[in-house]
Amino acid sequence: MSQKKATTGKNSGATRPNTPEPKDKLSDEWRAWKLRQFRRAFLRLGGEEYRRAWDEFRALLYALMADGDFWHVSHALALLPHLLTARQEIDRIHASEKRSRAGVKDAETRQRKAQTAREAK
Repeated sequence: MSQKKATTGKNSGATRPNTPEPKDKLSDEWRAWKLRQFRRAFLRLGGEEYRRAWDEFRALLYALMADGDFWHVSHALALLPHLLTARQEIDRIHASEKRSRAGVKDAETRQRKAQTAREAK
């Protein structure tokens, strides 16, 4: 498939948010439709559709984890890049928060020392 056709195919799905759900849940079309549904709901950042999407995402994830067929190396290899990236992003956020808290604590300590020095004079 040419780059132009591939791009057109991706864009055409994004411009049809109300397309009916494909009947075959094992098809590529259904997977693309479902991803569009999730993307649209998550980008709303709130509201009932957003909450339903998170509930559905959690149910999907937990059901897969409970399914013995999910625990196959091919699934692990497909997920690992995304999981490692998520872990790194979360670790960066935590490190940044920790540095911020330490900076605030240092500033408070300097203020207390300065106040104590002024009171001692």
